Amino acid sequence: MDNNIPFYLQIKNFLKQKILMNELKPGDLIPSERELTERFKMSRSTVRKAINELVYEGCLVKVQGKGTFVAKHDLEKDLYNITALKSNKTKETETGYEKLKEGIIDVAETDLPQHIKENFQNKLYYLKRIILVDEKKVGIQKIWSCPEYVNEIGSKAVDQLETIGKEFYEEISISYPENDESSILEVKRKTPLLKVTQLIYKDKPIIYVLNLFDSKKIKLTKKTALNKGGVSQIR
Repeated sequence: MDNNIPFYLQIKNFLKQKILMNELKPGDLIPSERELTERFKMSRSTVRKAINELVYEGCLVKVQGKGTFVAKHDLEKDLYNITALKSNKTKETETGYEKLKEGIIDVAETDLPQHIKENFQNKLYYLKRIILVDEKKVGIQKIWSCPEYVNEIGSKAVDQLETIGKEFYEEISISYPENDESSILEVKRKTPLLKVTQLIYKDKPIIYVLNLFDSKKIKLTKKTALNKGGVSQIR
C-alpha cells in the first residue's frame, strides 16, 4: 500500500480496477467488509467509507442481509477517463480556456477536502478557468498546485496535466452546480454535471484538479491502459 494515498481511496481504486478489468462483473458480490479489512489491514470504518463512496457513485449496490453487489447499469461514466474534450459533432474541435481567477493562496483558505489539504504546504497556486470547445462553455476547471509547478501548468489541456507527475488518481461522480457555476455554464441550478477530480503525484501529491463538465456538450473517451491507481491512463 502507498502511504501517500488516503487508505480508503486505495481500497476504492482496488475495487474499481476489479470492475474495469471485468474481474468483478455486474451483479457479482464483492468481498465483504471483513474480508477487505483483513486483506488491506485497515479499519472497518476505512473499508466502509470506500464502499459507501462507490455506492453513492452508482458503482455498487447494497442489499440488506445479502451484501454489496456490482451495479448492473452502465458503468462507463465511472470507469472512463477523459483523454480529450470532444463536442457531440464529428468535425474537428478546438479546445481553449478563459481565465477567471489566478494567484497564490493560503491552504487554510481553500475549500479542498481535508485529506487533500494535509498533503500540501502553507501556500498553493490557484487557477480557475472556463473550458471552451469551439468557443462554447462546456466546463469549469479549478487547479490547486504546489507553487513551483505554476509555469508547467500554463495553458495545458485537461489530460496533459497528468503528464506533469508520474501517476494520478481520478474520481468521477455527479455534482450539481453552485449559483456562480450555473451562471458561468449557463445551465439550470439542478442540472447534473460530471465532476472529475484528479490528484497528480510526483513522489508526493503536487496538483489537485477539479473539473465540472456539462455532459450535454461533451463526451468521455476511453483511455487505453491502467496506472497503479486503478484508473485508465493513456501513454
